[in-house]
Amino acid sequence: YTWNRQLMNVVQTDFYFWGHRIKLPGELILKNFPTFFYGVGPTTPSTSKERYDPWELSIRTGLLWRTWDQLYIGPALRFANYTTGNPRDGGLLDTGERAGSHGARFFGAGLRMDWDRRDKVFYPLKGSLTQVEVLGFLKVLGSTSDFLAANIEHRHFFHTWREQVIAIQAMANLGAGRVPFQAMQKLGGPFMMRGYYSGRFRDVNHVAVQAEYRIPIWWRLGANVFGGVAQVFSQVRDFDWESIKIAGGLGLRLALDRIQRVNLRVDFAFCGYGCGDDPFNFYIAVREAF
Repeated sequence: YTWNRQLMNVVQTDFYFWGHRIKLPGELILKNFPTFFYGVGPTTPSTSKERYDPWELSIRTGLLWRTWDQLYIGPALRFANYTTGNPRDGGLLDTGERAGSHGARFFGAGLRMDWDRRDKVFYPLKGSLTQVEVLGFLKVLGSTSDFLAANIEHRHFFHTWREQVIAIQAMANLGAGRVPFQAMQKLGGPFMMRGYYSGRFRDVNHVAVQAEYRIPIWWRLGANVFGGVAQVFSQVRDFDWESIKIAGGLGLRLALDRIQRVNLRVDFAFCGYGCGDDPFNFYIAVREAF
């Protein structure tokens, strides 16, 4: 809960059963988080910003079976319901031209694959994590429109010297069909492309890469240097190389739990193209960005 009367409840967990042969991933989100919408596309001007007050209820789950090593595969489900509150009169959302302008509901089913070879979940020194999820959202299942979504992500961690780590994350979020703007991929936020406001740019497709160098300093203190590039686009042929987004920054870390390597992080980040009057942002959170 924030001073701006923003409310966000997020529960994320992974349950394992039958000697880690079965994995049950879960996520529950309930939030009323007044936010800004800038339109859709990689070049929306900062002057197009308008506020709206959405309510969101989102549930993700699945049932994954371990097939080999730490590779889990199985069905995945997602349900979400959004309202748009009171969009600005005459604004981008008030016209109703954008899918989801007057709220959206979608229910999707598909497949998910997790391959987790990290030595630790919270602060890996080595190993990798690969996740792939493909979902179909259909009106016959209760969605307000038909569309497809595919999310591909890979993280790799290289142990360099003592407990110093080079961490790399790459992701591609792809869609097709009449995608509501709430389900479009948002660029920015506290995890990927730190420095950009989450949703400053959004579109049907999103690709991003970031790297981070993690350095223990003394006692429970550490530091990070990070940077990334990303872009959103409607179709591959519309990819705009000239408006590629670049972000980076520095971070400080305080170890809250040395055994599990759980850190309190403070990141100071900057952003490039399209930042407008807010080129710098800072974030305070528990656990690493990835």
